[in-house]
Amino acid sequence: VKIMHDKDDVTANYKITYEDGTLTVNPITIKITAASDSKEYDGKPLTNSNYTTEGTFAGDEGFASVTVTGSQTLPGTSTNAIAYALKDNTKAGNYDIKPIDGSLTVNKASIKVSLKADTASKTYDSTALTAGYTKEGDLATGDVLQVTVTGSQTDAGTSKNIITKYSVMHDSTDVTDNYAITTTDGTLTVNPVAIELTADSAKRAYDGTALTANGYKITTGAFVGNDGLASVTVEGSRTLVGSSANTITAHTLKAGTKASNYAITYAAGILEVTKASIAITVTAESGSKTYDGNALTNNTYTKTGILATGDALTVIISGSQTDAGTSDNKVTSVVVKHGDDVVTDNYVITTADGKLTVNPVAIELTADSAKRAYDGTALTANGYKITSGEFVTGEGLASVTVSGTQTFVGSSDNTITGHTLTVGTKAQNYSITYKKGTLEVT
Repeated sequence: VKIMHDKDDVTANYKITYEDGTLTVNPITIKITAASDSKEYDGKPLTNSNYTTEGTFAGDEGFASVTVTGSQTLPGTSTNAIAYALKDNTKAGNYDIKPIDGSLTVNKASIKVSLKADTASKTYDSTALTAGYTKEGDLATGDVLQVTVTGSQTDAGTSKNIITKYSVMHDSTDVTDNYAITTTDGTLTVNPVAIELTADSAKRAYDGTALTANGYKITTGAFVGNDGLASVTVEGSRTLVGSSANTITAHTLKAGTKASNYAITYAAGILEVTKASIAITVTAESGSKTYDGNALTNNTYTKTGILATGDALTVIISGSQTDAGTSDNKVTSVVVKHGDDVVTDNYVITTADGKLTVNPVAIELTADSAKRAYDGTALTANGYKITSGEFVTGEGLASVTVSGTQTFVGSSDNTITGHTLTVGTKAQNYSITYKKGTLEVT
């Protein structure tokens, strides 16, 4: 130690004692704090690598690195840990470094998700109708939805398709509480199979018998598996020309076939009877007689050809002959009936006339014969007799002229030489012949 007075050293004037002091270099306090953070659950890890520093390093000293490691995915809180390393020129003793961890907090979410059980329909096929579901709303990242849908409809009808259970998993953790899930039922509908049964149609020419067709066809749809019809009742009948419906009136199902699974409708067939061309010939009978003053008629006829079953002929014959001579016996009308129905149009009818013949009455007039002994006078006999045939009542001879005479012994003819008829007696109706008598004088 040296003590100076102006320029003079006056140290010798002092009794100097020495006492040591202390030099203290305090470390610099450095505080590094990891960031804290929070969010609602979204399925993604929550991280934040930020940090803050309080305090200053000397010169170019400092941290070589600072790492913040922390991750929180599920609802809850965990540490956001901070770590550091110093530069090579930085002595740890010169610094009071205080690392402060942060926290990461994931809060419970209320993610809206709507689950709708699907609505589905099909036509009955004997297998169960089931359906899944549809989701509206997004799941958090990495979450997996597990849904149980309960519903099954096999026979025709309607039932509910229901979501009976659901959960949301994040790996092996159930995170369903982070969701506000609503459910809606669906509907399962099995429609009956549409079956159309069509009665058979048939067509033929008229033959007098009833046309029927008891068959049918399935014209729309098909039965499933072993299901089917046990019987089908078809009712229809057509006899006369024309058409009418052939109708299915009932059906029964095979054992095990449920009526509710099928919507069965009927379609009619057509029974058509067309016009026939049945050939027949109707011939009026002929007739003859000897004139008797009454009209000769004959309403009988003969038929060739075969009538259709159940048909009957009505024939009108027009013909009349009273006087001797011949005239036609005509077929003037032919009607064919089936019961009360006229079916003549189904026939090709040929008619043939007969003949009505009235023959004249054969009348034989025989002159009288006479015999006596000779007396010198002329022997005559003016009479006659009808020796064959007879006149019709009210008709006859007005006069007969007989010529003959025999005077001498011997014989000669007594001859009718003429006759006249009464008024109203027609000569054509009589064939009058004469026969001689004999005049004999002994």
